[in-house]
Amino acid sequence: FQPSNMMLKFYSFFKQATLGPCNTPRPGFWDPVGRYKWDAWSSLGDMSKEDAMIAYVDEMKKILETMPVTEKVEELLQVIGPFYEIVEDKKHGRGSAVTSDLSSV
Repeated sequence: FQPSNMMLKFYSFFKQATLGPCNTPRPGFWDPVGRYKWDAWSSLGDMSKEDAMIAYVDEMKKILETMPVTEKVEELLQVIGPFYEIVEDKKHGRGSAVTSDLSSV
């Protein structure tokens, strides 16, 4: 089993955002899924936790923009809409740190 590139991208952004840069040893050859995941996370290097959070939301936004608009999708967009606003503010240098902004959502 090989995780998809999309799954690995989300995994790596999640790990970077929650734990920071990868500083664990690479899993052994007998753990191919672990190696794929480690490689994806390690490839982010010294990306900041905040940048990883922003990248995660950006990737989610790309997926949602390709989905057909249904009642369920509209409900989801209403819930996560504030995250988009925070990410856009951070990209343009406005607002406080993402982590403190997210605590109010």
